Amino acid sequence: MKRIYTILMSLTITFAAFAQSVDDALLISSNNYEGTARTMGMGNAVTAVGGDMGAIGINPASSAIMRSSQMSFTLGKVKAKSKIAGVKESFSNVTVPNFGYIGAFDTNNKRGLFNFNFGIVFNRRSSFNEVYSLGVDTDQSSYLSSMAANLAGVNYADLDNENSGSYNPFYNNNVTWPEVLAWNTYVLSTTPDSETDFLASTENLNGMSIEIGGPLAQDYYRKRDGGVTDMTINFGGNINDEFFFGVNMNVASVELNVTESYAESAMNSNQFQDGFCRYAQQYSQETSGAGINGQFGLIYLPKEMDGLRLGASYTTKTVYTLTDYWRYFAQSEFNNGHSYELDSPAGYYDYVMYAPARFNIGAAYTMGSTALFSIDYEQVNYRDIYFTETDGNSFSFEDLNSKISNQCNNSYIIRYGAEWWLGDFAIRAGSNIYSSSAQWASKKRTKSFGFGWKLSDSLTFDFAFQRCSMDSDFQMYSDYDGGNVPKYVATNKLNKALFSLTCKF
Repeated sequence: MKRIYTILMSLTITFAAFAQSVDDALLISSNNYEGTARTMGMGNAVTAVGGDMGAIGINPASSAIMRSSQMSFTLGKVKAKSKIAGVKESFSNVTVPNFGYIGAFDTNNKRGLFNFNFGIVFNRRSSFNEVYSLGVDTDQSSYLSSMAANLAGVNYADLDNENSGSYNPFYNNNVTWPEVLAWNTYVLSTTPDSETDFLASTENLNGMSIEIGGPLAQDYYRKRDGGVTDMTINFGGNINDEFFFGVNMNVASVELNVTESYAESAMNSNQFQDGFCRYAQQYSQETSGAGINGQFGLIYLPKEMDGLRLGASYTTKTVYTLTDYWRYFAQSEFNNGHSYELDSPAGYYDYVMYAPARFNIGAAYTMGSTALFSIDYEQVNYRDIYFTETDGNSFSFEDLNSKISNQCNNSYIIRYGAEWWLGDFAIRAGSNIYSSSAQWASKKRTKSFGFGWKLSDSLTFDFAFQRCSMDSDFQMYSDYDGGNVPKYVATNKLNKALFSLTCKF
């Protein structure tokens, strides 16, 4: 299971670092295809099927199957849910996971190229929705205590924002922004006779012993949304109704938004030596940018084996140019009536990320116009994710690139699905199995179902529902010596509902 250090993720940010972690690199690089309601209803097992706008993002040869021009539009609703220690949280938003146009042009040839197709399609490749919420009471550990332990060996002057003259601690790579905020809102101090050992306001000093002063109410919230959408320029061709080929140029649009808040409050401030009442920290991150890649695909219908369809596609590495913006805010309160608050500077960073290439193979079998069964296998090596500066220099990213190379996996996705037609009505079902993308990550599985209704010879309505469920290890802040940090299992669910209209002409 994946261990999520949500507050620890924020602690890693210094001035020279950017806001991304290995987890975010995997998030942007991963594909959790949505497309149209038809393809999602079949578990997106469509590498060898084609003939649908949603399938073009998986295999460009899908357009070559179309013998008539098509337009499609898909509306979706995505809902993220979580449950930690009985605490439930959820949010939802509306998306447009697919729309586009493919024009089909008949050559009137009796042999060779029967038709060629050209069009522009938008397909949503991933949705990032996730939410966590937890409130607990404990006297065994503290976020501020974790921060104080992490600062051991740092001179307090490196944190000081008030008496520093031209020096700005936010530009010091040896300390993190949350640590600077905590020091300058007076919830961290040095121990007696030391300039490099720290004591948190949630701790009491009793002789040589440091302990939590009393029970604390700890509250945490994190919300993530956004996604990756591809704008695809597609060209496909049909040779003898047997070989179908296609190429894509994909321009990916990335939007990732994270908001995170943590607070710990004394249940009785008189139990704390410095009168600690409350400390709250907020974090926001926005990542945006664009990427480009190429795709090549084939679909083969062997005439000697009626009903069998074989498909394959290759996606080149995606080159992303991304920008991170991030910011912190902290506030503290004490029982003597004093309170302090401080904003961090606005963090800003431009960089380049290389996402790994992908290879898909698939097979399908059709039973006339009655039924369809399909299976896909997708391979991707997440160890190939790589970061550089915009000028190509990778020195600033040596640690991150090394972690990716050593901790990420060569991963696969297995997709399978089926479709049954009963007159003008279709029933669909499918599932995906994702192997672990990194050493700490767990396998993931999705299940989907849907239906289609042929409203006329030219108009079809489709609906699909998909559910993804995964359990993860969770703790609000990092372990430290002397602290018993509460640990939980978080159950995460991501539900998607799609509604598609497809018009053929």
